[in-house]
Amino acid sequence: MMLSPVEPAAPHRIPLLAAPSSPRSKNIGLLTCLLAAFTLGGSASLLLEAPIVVLLDHIVCRDYYSAQPSLLAADTNNIFDAEVQCSLEPIKSKVATLLGVKLAMDAIPGMALMWFHSSIYP
Repeated sequence: MMLSPVEPAAPHRIPLLAAPSSPRSKNIGLLTCLLAAFTLGGSASLLLEAPIVVLLDHIVCRDYYSAQPSLLAADTNNIFDAEVQCSLEPIKSKVATLLGVKLAMDAIPGMALMWFHSSIYP
């Protein structure tokens, strides 16, 4: 009895991206792409928060001391030290209020979309 060499199995091709089997699969793929785009866009806006806080802090501090110049420390030798001079409670409170208003205004489009969506699909 003679043994025959075993033929190697044909390599199976595994497609990297399978063709969608139904229109529902296309919709799910489109929804996934849109969700990824909105998620990346939303996280990119978070990178702008730190500079906005610094700018608001600077603007409020400048306005605070322009209205009350006698509050500047006399020993600064005309050098404005923002770390020391702008860390007062009224300045930080005003910055926090402005950031709260900004965040509330940023939430309006999402709330409007939610209201519109709930009126269509109750």
